[in-house]
Amino acid sequence: GSWRNNHVHTNTKIPMTRDKSAPIDQTAARTPFARLLRQLLVGFIAMGIILLGLFSFKSWEEENQDMRRNLAIQAGFAEKNSQAVFDNIGTRMEMLGMLLAKMDLTDHSELVQSTLKEFQSSHPGIVAVTLISPNGVTLLSANAVPGDALPDFRRDAAYLRAFLFDLNNTYSYN
Repeated sequence: GSWRNNHVHTNTKIPMTRDKSAPIDQTAARTPFARLLRQLLVGFIAMGIILLGLFSFKSWEEENQDMRRNLAIQAGFAEKNSQAVFDNIGTRMEMLGMLLAKMDLTDHSELVQSTLKEFQSSHPGIVAVTLISPNGVTLLSANAVPGDALPDFRRDAAYLRAFLFDLNNTYSYN
């Protein structure tokens, strides 16, 4: 039983651990070196935020320029495609006009209407093909049923004025 007589100290400090109940030494936090470290830390954080903002703005600007370039390329493709479609229709209309000039509309109206329908069916984007005389009288329409009355544009002064203006003026879309 001699081992029971030994006293064990419970209040002994172990030199490697810090007493967590003691407050931080305020004088150590106020040293010039601690202030310098704090200022450097704040400076690095501020610089990081500024650089992040600049990088974000530059990245957004580059993305915006890329988007504009891509849109310009797509618009160029659309423009060239549209021009090709209208050039094709214009060439085909010119050939149709030469063919119709050789036909007699009064004696062969069924043949002329058949030719107009064929032209219309070869261009799905064209809803109607109609022959109108230079004075505004509708001669024949691919969509008209034989025997039906055709519209007379001479009765619509505003339309006739616009029609005659367009008929007498050529436009270049190139």
